[in-house]
Amino acid sequence: MVSVSLFSSPSLLLTARFSAFIVAALVLIWALRFKNSFTPRSSSQEDLIYAVLHPLSMVIGFIVVSGEAILVHRWLPGSSNRKKSVHLSLQGFALGSGIFGIWSKFHSNDGIVANFYSLHSWMGLFCITLFGAQWILGFLSFWHKGEVRGTRVRVLPWHVFVGLYTYALAVITAETGLLEKLTFLQTRGDVMKRSTESMVVNGLGLGLALLSGIVILAAISPKHKPLIIPRNHPGNLRISASIAKKDQGISWVSTELKGPDDYNGWAVVETPTQLKKRRKEGAIVMICIGATALLGVIAFFSLSRKGFKFQFSAPFSRLGSVLPYQTEGNGIAIEIAESEVLQDKAETSEDYLEDVSDTVKQNVLKEPKHNLQGARQLGRIRVPVAADSTQQEALRLLKKLKIIEDSVTEDELCTRREYARWLIRANSQLERSQRHRIVSAAALSGSAVAAFDDVNVNDPDFVQIQCLAEAGIVASKLLDGSTSSDKKDSDGEPVACFSPERFISRQDLISWKAKLEYGVMQGINKEVSTKNIPFLDSRDISSEAVIDLFTDTLADEKSILRRVFGQIKRLQPRKPSTKAQAAVALTSGRMADFIHAELSRLEAENASKETAKLEIKSELLDRGIIRRFWERKIEEERNHGLEIEKDYLDAIHDLEQEKAIQESGLAEILKQKAALDCQKQLLSSLKLEVQEMSEHLEVERANFINERNSLEGVLQDLQLKHEGLLDAKSILEAEIEALRILRSWVDDEARKSQARAKVLGDAGKRWRWDKKS
Repeated sequence: MVSVSLFSSPSLLLTARFSAFIVAALVLIWALRFKNSFTPRSSSQEDLIYAVLHPLSMVIGFIVVSGEAILVHRWLPGSSNRKKSVHLSLQGFALGSGIFGIWSKFHSNDGIVANFYSLHSWMGLFCITLFGAQWILGFLSFWHKGEVRGTRVRVLPWHVFVGLYTYALAVITAETGLLEKLTFLQTRGDVMKRSTESMVVNGLGLGLALLSGIVILAAISPKHKPLIIPRNHPGNLRISASIAKKDQGISWVSTELKGPDDYNGWAVVETPTQLKKRRKEGAIVMICIGATALLGVIAFFSLSRKGFKFQFSAPFSRLGSVLPYQTEGNGIAIEIAESEVLQDKAETSEDYLEDVSDTVKQNVLKEPKHNLQGARQLGRIRVPVAADSTQQEALRLLKKLKIIEDSVTEDELCTRREYARWLIRANSQLERSQRHRIVSAAALSGSAVAAFDDVNVNDPDFVQIQCLAEAGIVASKLLDGSTSSDKKDSDGEPVACFSPERFISRQDLISWKAKLEYGVMQGINKEVSTKNIPFLDSRDISSEAVIDLFTDTLADEKSILRRVFGQIKRLQPRKPSTKAQAAVALTSGRMADFIHAELSRLEAENASKETAKLEIKSELLDRGIIRRFWERKIEEERNHGLEIEKDYLDAIHDLEQEKAIQESGLAEILKQKAALDCQKQLLSSLKLEVQEMSEHLEVERANFINERNSLEGVLQDLQLKHEGLLDAKSILEAEIEALRILRSWVDDEARKSQARAKVLGDAGKRWRWDKKS
């Protein structure tokens, strides 16, 4: 047999007490050196004292003393009663320190309830309550003489477990308090992250963790018997913890118990049947601990540098209630992470989403959709892309003809208001055919009812929108003379509302233009148009626009739709259109020839103007008018230059005179400055003298106060003596009065004696006379 000691008792005790000394020193340094960190600046001195006493009482008085009590009961030599008495006394002192520490924190005017806002406060209250209950039960079970041996044996394992649990809970509570306090100080900016106070607090936390581990290890280490390893069976060992039987596998009691309430740590017994299971469990525990430490290190370095990034995707129908957005004009700008989500929901019951490529991930616009009550909902989504050459050329031509404003950009969405304004303006300026031309004055003459409820006469685009309604281009209340709001337009909106701020859809973009471009074709109805129109989503096209779109597709190469959108199979009729697409639609069809003719006319007018300018210039040159004009101008400028030069010389002369005056004034100012400096020095010397005099007066005042105090003392002494003299005088006067009374009494008695003597003399004379006779 080979005897091997797992732990050395003196080394454990020495390490535990050295750790306790380090913890006590650190908490003293923190409480005394950095005491201003415990209370605000406005707190009183009494609050500061109680705030400093809280960590001292809880760490030194509670945790350190409680740990020492555990070590004393475990390792103190001597009888069992001696160990129990010392253990009970130390734990009672620790309990009193803990209660005082909590009271010192909650004694302020805010009360106890106001301080229970953190986990640290609740854990501290729970720990002190459990510790007090444990102390009372331990006193009744092990110190009170009335308990039997069986009760103590049953209570012992629970007493040990709850004691160690409470001690560990106290250390954890202290750690949370240190973390909470340091976090508050660093958040307010009172303590820097790498300051001395932060290092002291962090060192205190590490010291508490080390102290708790050593104390618990010392409590569960074997006391009497070392680890015995048999030579024949070197691996058949296991540590067990049972109380009832010594020969079973689990025991808190060693083979030699000194008392019914003594515990001697882990007993090492031979258990050859469970060796492999214990090894597997130990390996699993070590693997879990190593993996946890590795994950902690990885998490620390990841969070300390860039942190973790989490991305979540959700259907765009829910983005309005989750993501914050910013309204800008008529759209809502948001940012998305993945464009593939857009393709998963290309259509909704009322709104259709645009296809989004995999490469585009941001700068998404959402259209606000207005209903009759004015409530805005999230509508269509568009990814802005650069305009092609056709769109750019169309925009350039319309801007040159002053049909579209110069501030319009190509990637913006076009509203119904803007498209109506540009359509009527292009038609009135460029249309040459009276059959297709809309005359605004004729269309509006005799109008008595506004076509739409949301476009009144004060609207800046009322004329253009009303003209579209009067001409039958747009469904309105004027259809069949009805003012009902039950009818719907091509987008499903009531015809009583034009919704000018809503984006123009693709079908309305082509339909409005097609109504002006083509005449009414016979034999075309809605069924035929819906059946023959070459789009996969023809069912989504409204019944009012399907005939116009089918008529436009019959134009083949001159089709407005083909020129605006190219070769497509899905029209997506309710998708909003851009201003560049609107420009292409306005310049398509017959309007292209009119635009070119208008541009040719403008170029011819510009050329004729240039020719006229050249002729006028040559005529003026031949007559010499230009030469005489410029000679006259040159002479005027020469005379003007001479006048300016004269004025310049006069200004220089005036400036020189002003300079001389300023220099003389500057000399006077310098003299005054020198005088002021002298006065300043004089004032400084006077100030010093006044300060010296004031100091002298302060000294004299102090001397005067001292002399006055001494004189007051002398005066008090004299007053006391005077009062004594007055008392003596009153006593003397009383004595004199008494003597005077006594003298008068003596005089009276003398007179009486003389009278008696005289009587007696007379009597004696008579007696002698009688005797002689």
